[in-house]
Amino acid sequence: MTNDASQAEQALLGAVLLDNAAYDLAADRVAADDFGEPVHGRIWAAIAALAARGERATPVTLLPFFEGDEALADVGGAGYLGRLVAAAVGVASAADYARAVRDAAVRRRLAAVGEAIVERARRPDPDETAAAQVEAAEAALYDLAERREGGGPRPLDEALGPAADRAGAGGARGLGTGFRDLDRLTGGLRPGQLAVLAGRPSMGKSALAGQIAAHVAGLGVTVLLFSLEMSADELAERHLARVADLNLHALRTGRLDAAGRAAARSAAERGTGGRFHVDDQAGLGVAAMRTRARRVRRRAGLGLVVVDYLQLVGVSAEVRRKASTVAEVSEASSGLKALAKDLGVPVLAVSQLSRAVEARDDKRPQLADLRESGAIEQDADLVMFVYRESYYLARRKPAASKPAALADWEAEMAAAKGKAEVILAKSRNGPVGTVALRFDAGRARFQDLERAEGAA
Repeated sequence: MTNDASQAEQALLGAVLLDNAAYDLAADRVAADDFGEPVHGRIWAAIAALAARGERATPVTLLPFFEGDEALADVGGAGYLGRLVAAAVGVASAADYARAVRDAAVRRRLAAVGEAIVERARRPDPDETAAAQVEAAEAALYDLAERREGGGPRPLDEALGPAADRAGAGGARGLGTGFRDLDRLTGGLRPGQLAVLAGRPSMGKSALAGQIAAHVAGLGVTVLLFSLEMSADELAERHLARVADLNLHALRTGRLDAAGRAAARSAAERGTGGRFHVDDQAGLGVAAMRTRARRVRRRAGLGLVVVDYLQLVGVSAEVRRKASTVAEVSEASSGLKALAKDLGVPVLAVSQLSRAVEARDDKRPQLADLRESGAIEQDADLVMFVYRESYYLARRKPAASKPAALADWEAEMAAAKGKAEVILAKSRNGPVGTVALRFDAGRARFQDLERAEGAA
């Protein structure tokens, strides 16, 4: 540690011990691990402990914290605490001393990160790719760059004006989903929100999430979709089927006629304006997502992150060792909420539902059906369920020997055909309700119900 850094640490400690009011000026800027001299860090931690109890920190009240501490003895014991006070020049410069201590800490950490990167490159883990090393290095540097002073309290008046401006703007204040009634109900997807879109298999939740992502990209907003299950090629096929009005199965199997092939080519050439980014690496954890999202944000800005799906998000080795699905889902859920806040964008996460839905007569999902963990309900700002009655009706077809029951079933199927519901079961800051949509399974496409019927 440089002499200047050591002097700044001594000056800060002396100012606080001379007048504890200096602690309030520095506490938001400096932590114990910011001190390069270990004994200075322990002195600061002891001061913080006394402050938390509302007690005064002086050389005398600090001594019980250092009984038998050889490090303090090495620099002069109790007499060293007294010399810190004697050399102090007052409270006025405490904030400047704190800034100097923190700047020196950042430089030390930067040097340590650089050394670790070099060492890791020279002695690589055989199981780690070079690309993974680059990603780890990038993550370490970003974490260091974003380890800033906390914002601290601020007058509410500062937020009142912008809130009034948003209220006067009318309409959805977040990113629109492309569905009129859903946007009216939710107010759009807002920065810092975790929105969960859940459903049982084959309900169309991935298709809906992809369609929302494509709509946002079409608004000129950069979107990053982490597809932990489907490949980028599969997502591209769905996108072409949806925007070119093509049958998805025919497109995938190469059975399009000449007009269909031309429509697909035209849609591909129009593209998404370069705003729709896809990462289809399986098993990514939240830390890796954060690094990759920051990379996209640096290059093209970022307005929305979509994760498909939550139960496939990679978790830490510690949680994995517990062999608890509940713990894994809880870590992923809380991590995605933190990701939304860190990036300042909405995160839309697709989620599976438990099989409990199948055991009920009414298959409409409920919050209790969120698979494996109540943490999803706790962390999410919005919880939406995708439900299609026709999916379940199709599996209850009566036998031909029961013509009356078969006739009733056919009437129910006709009424439910092509209809879907998005059930907003939780909205942290708004109402809940159900939105009816039209679902075209052949094109993996949702539409506003009235708009679809008008077009028909």
